Amino acid sequence: MDARITKHRLGNLLSYDWLKILAAIAAAVLVLCVFFTTVRTRPRDGQVFYVYAYKDLSSGTDGIYLGDRILSQHVFSYEILSTSVESFQGNSYGDAALTARRAAGEGTVMFVSDNDEYNEDGTIKTLSAFKNFAISESDVFLDIEKYLADCEAYLMRFYGAEWRTGELNKDEADACFLARNQNDKRYLTEKKLHAGLGDEYARFAKLREDYLELLALLENGTFTLSYSEDEDGKEVAYGIGLGNLSGLSDLYYYTVKRGDETVRTAETVNLMLFDNHNHGADLKFETVSFLCYLAERYAK
Repeated sequence: MDARITKHRLGNLLSYDWLKILAAIAAAVLVLCVFFTTVRTRPRDGQVFYVYAYKDLSSGTDGIYLGDRILSQHVFSYEILSTSVESFQGNSYGDAALTARRAAGEGTVMFVSDNDEYNEDGTIKTLSAFKNFAISESDVFLDIEKYLADCEAYLMRFYGAEWRTGELNKDEADACFLARNQNDKRYLTEKKLHAGLGDEYARFAKLREDYLELLALLENGTFTLSYSEDEDGKEVAYGIGLGNLSGLSDLYYYTVKRGDETVRTAETVNLMLFDNHNHGADLKFETVSFLCYLAERYAK
């Protein structure tokens, strides 16, 4: 039987069966897409760190690179698989977009200013975005004082009462890791599971180190707690004041008039933390590491 591939036969094949060939290629691509989608690790609750900047702020030059930079510099533990950074400034549907993100369960932290607008007689014309959020959406954001206390209690669970210097309870850490990752595709073999436990021990060590650093930054005034009244008139620390980070305007800023000059500033910028309830509860303290990154980069 003559089965040689000739130019004539190849031409006939392409002339009469080109549609079948295209269909076969498309089917093969579809199978590969389904395969890789099935086997890849998909981020769970808390494994994506979402950074928002409210519409009262503009992005500086660093805003473009923030997501990639905090991943490449290993700001977070191994459990943060990706980041998402979004600014709502210049978006006429900014509030609607933010509402949609929150409805989808997205959002970790948000930069927002506490910059009130005043009338000529010195009375407040418009409350700042920070105060408005505190009054109208107090259930959406965390009380920072409680957040810090929860972080300390979390560390005590694994390091004991002397959490600052104590040894990690590896049995407790193992149980935490397995409860969170027992169905994770990253740990299907014994070798990978063992490596994952090592990463978990490192996660606790990093959290303790960064939390101690955060306490020091609060004590020396680099960071402050920003209080505002909630809807019941109670003063609550809904924000972490970043105004002492002199270089923060490279990241996010707003403009003010000073004499005849319009200047960029970040002196009333706060970081607000979204309350995602118990979704990704073990990972909600990754924000501690993010705050340490901000201090390291922008406290010039």
